[in-house]
Amino acid sequence: MVFSINNLCRPATIYFWLALIGILWSLVKLQFVSAIFSLFFVLLWTALLDYLCSKGYSTISWVLLLLPLILTVIAEFKLLKKQPQQKETSSSEQKQP
Repeated sequence: MVFSINNLCRPATIYFWLALIGILWSLVKLQFVSAIFSLFFVLLWTALLDYLCSKGYSTISWVLLLLPLILTVIAEFKLLKKQPQQKETSSSEQKQP
């Protein structure tokens, strides 16, 4: 199996290019060891996503691609929902003598 970017399925292509941006950012920050390990992981993960697509599991490939984003959004909403409650309790504590 020859690795060709042009033949990758859509989820694998999106992941590859986004991860490549992260690797380039690591190189700009002079984190060469991190960039090398990231490149290895990116190639493996891209191959896995493409393999799933080629076997007819493109939905699973999309879920694996989008799952971190979905979990991050959920966590952010939970943090934003908690934040006003903490401010209210701290302001009510200050009012008491």
